[in-house]
Amino acid sequence: MPNRPIIIIDDDKDDIFFIENIVRQLNIERELVTFTDCHKALAYLQNAHKPPFLIFCDINMPVMNGIEFRSELCKDEKLMLKSIPFLFLTTSVNNLEVKEAYDLAAQGYFKKPDSVSEYKQLINSVISYWTVCERPQMLKSTG
Repeated sequence: MPNRPIIIIDDDKDDIFFIENIVRQLNIERELVTFTDCHKALAYLQNAHKPPFLIFCDINMPVMNGIEFRSELCKDEKLMLKSIPFLFLTTSVNNLEVKEAYDLAAQGYFKKPDSVSEYKQLINSVISYWTVCERPQMLKSTG
């Protein structure tokens, strides 16, 4: 399903704009759906007709942080069955948060790069990996 969107959740609109520009510069032909609020992102995901390609989520956000958001997703069996790759993309690396992220079955925890070239390399690597990775919702029925 090449038309599945990339979800970006970050309370910093400048960071969202920056990631959007990098995705365009890399000619990644996927819709970007962005949220500055985890509650709105959760509502979107619970009502989406097609599963997203992947989710990039910041950790440090007001009201509901990224760890709390991931925890809410894990409680939703319908969403978990969609096997949506969930990646944290955040400014800080805190060992406790990294452990919590992986305890919640996140598929990655990345520190936001300091340079445009590093950011491009990170985004390109992640998108390339998940483009070729098989996931349950992508497998054809055998029955």
